[in-house]
Formats: sequence, C-alpha cells, structure tokens
Amino acid sequence: MKFKDWKLMIRESTSVDMLSSLAKMMKPELEKSLGKLYVIPDFDTFEREGEPIQQSNLFTNKDLNTFAINYADNGKLYSIDFWKPTDKVSKPTVTMYYHGGSVKQLLKIIPLLAKKPDPNFDIQSVLDQEPELIEAENSNIDVTISSAKPIKSNDPAVKSAEKKIDDYDYGDPDTIFEDLKTYIKMVISGKQPSLLITGSPGVGKTYLVTEQLKKSGADYVHIKGRSTAAGMYTSLWENNGKIVLFDDCDSVFGSDDAVNVLKGALDSYGERSISWLAGRPLKTSNNEKVPNTFVFTGRVIFISNLPQRKIDDAIKSRSFVIEVALTPEDMIAKMRKELPNVLPETANYLKKTALNFIERTASKTDSLELNMRTLIKAIKIIEEVDDLSVAERLIMQQCSYK
Repeated sequence: MKFKDWKLMIRESTSVDMLSSLAKMMKPELEKSLGKLYVIPDFDTFEREGEPIQQSNLFTNKDLNTFAINYADNGKLYSIDFWKPTDKVSKPTVTMYYHGGSVKQLLKIIPLLAKKPDPNFDIQSVLDQEPELIEAENSNIDVTISSAKPIKSNDPAVKSAEKKIDDYDYGDPDTIFEDLKTYIKMVISGKQPSLLITGSPGVGKTYLVTEQLKKSGADYVHIKGRSTAAGMYTSLWENNGKIVLFDDCDSVFGSDDAVNVLKGALDSYGERSISWLAGRPLKTSNNEKVPNTFVFTGRVIFISNLPQRKIDDAIKSRSFVIEVALTPEDMIAKMRKELPNVLPETANYLKKTALNFIERTASKTDSLELNMRTLIKAIKIIEEVDDLSVAERLIMQQCSYK
C-alpha cells in the first residue's frame, strides 16, 4: 500500500516533484528573515468551501512560526495559511489569498505575517517603508487577507465535532471490514444493485472499495466531491450500466431533487426509472442532450462521512447499508496494524515515533483527528523536523479539528 492510496481520492493538481521544487526555491529567501526552516513539501491536499483543490508545502522554524503555501492548477500559488505559535488547532489564524503581482513583495510579507498573524495587517505601510520593493518589479502584489479564527477546545464548534463523533455506531473493526468486503462483492457480482457506506472519515472506506473494484476488474467510475442534483442525474445517465461510486458527495442530502434522484438509483426492487423533469434540458460534458427519464441499469456505491442515523430513512430502506466507524482505541490499533504499509520508504522508527506522538496527544485532548490521514501527516512531520518538541507541536497543530 502506497501513500497515494491513503490520500484523498481526488485528481491531484500538482505533482510532488513540482511542490518540492517550489519549496526549495522559496526556502532560502524566507530563511533570511525567519532563520532555519523545516519544510515539508506536499504536506496536505484539501479543498475549502468555495475554493479549488489545493496542495500545501508546510514551513516552520524553532519559534513555531508556521505557515503553509498552497498551490492549485498545476503549481499556481493560491493561498497562504498562517498559525500563531500559541494555537493548538489546525484551523489557521489568518489566510492570505494571492491574486498575482510582485513575488519579491510577497517574500517580504510572508515572514512578517508568519511572526505575527494578523487579519488587519497593513501591507501597503510595509511597502511604503521599502520603496525599492516597488521599483524592483513592474507590478504590485495583489492579495487579500481574511481572519480564520482558531477553534479553542472549549468552543461550541469543538463540542459539536465531538458530538458528531458520538453519533456513530461503533462495532468490531475486523467484523465491520469483512462485512463491507462481502457487500462490495455482492454489488460487483450484480446480486445487489446498491450499497450505502457511512461512517467516520479517514478509516479506509474509499481505499477498501476502490481496491475491491480494481481487483475484480469491474467497470466503474469514481465521482468525488460536491455534486448537484443535475450533476448526479447526468452522471448516472453517462455511466448507465457501470458501477457508479459516489464518494464524499454529502452535499446532495441538502437537496430534495438530489435525494429523489438518489432514491431511484439506489432502489433494490424492480425497474429503476429515474426522471428529471425541468424546463431546461440537461446536457453532458460533450454537449449531448440527456433524456428527461431513463431506466438505470447500473449499480451504485455511495460513501458518506455522515453518521447513518442522519441519512434519510427512505434512502437507507432502498439499499444495503453499513456503518464503518472506529472508536479512538480501535483507530489507534488500526494505525498500528497498517504502520508497516504506510509510507514504505520511511524508516520504521520514524513511523513508530509519529504514532507514539499521536497516542500521547490523543490521551490529552478530544480534538485530535484520529484517522489514516492524521498518521500520514504525523509521519511526514517527524521525517522532516529533527527537533522533537517542534514536531510534537506541529502534530497537534496540524492534526486537530478544523
């Protein structure tokens, strides 16, 4: 099992080599103001509300001036996140969005915000003090800064996250995953037309499903991320006859139209006729007209991070349903079991050190995210940061609730 198998199952916009190259280019200039920097290229892949998929290079020094430079669209700089050294959660204190302009000016501003993240930072006053920065290049920097208030451990937001975890129905891990394999095989063979998989994020739901589909040679399509009702209907039409894997498309549960489309696709009995009755006809990506109604002959696997009890009963009643959720203790056990296979190029003692940090930190706080992505982040931090006090702080800072 390779690292890419545990990453978010999305089409990545930027290669690891490119991110490493960009980090090496930035590092010497930034070290002039911040001193020695620890740099972890390709640290995280994420997508925030209303933003494109981004991949980050994480930077920090011994004073814990920590920031992540985030890229999208084949290496285009999109945003920079900054954390206060005192913050113990992963949500950044300040995010700066880069729209273009002077790179020299940007390299001057980054260290200042890294040392003192402030949403009211006055960029122009800094540039006015050093006019040579403006004269050095033809264009001024174009950025916006927004506040991203950190979540404190006593905040309602954290309590809400803890409550969300408690909503899951836990079970024996070995039994859960064996049952899940059985249900997937039934969908692949055609004995069962649909499967709804719910449960906590980062436990390996997507990995297990995609591995089973690949091994079987099944004809399937993997659709990940936000989806509209129209998008779901069109995807089912375009991939009629295939296994359609909807992954992390929980946004559809907020739309009555999308729920009705999903009901038709998941139905286990009789002919599955799906309709889209709207004044404006739908079209595929190839500009082909999509019919207002059709009989769906494919199969559907829907993966959600929502607790099963929060899924519409009408949807659950039409499909096989299984909840894959692990207690913190079971998740730690799973991490330990999978440790030899995660990031196989990394020395075992470093991976064990990272897991020990996770266990120790998890015993101190309820806000630490416990999943395979947390483990991968922690390993990458331990691999690059030789000061263990800094490493431990970063693990807590980067692997807590967002």
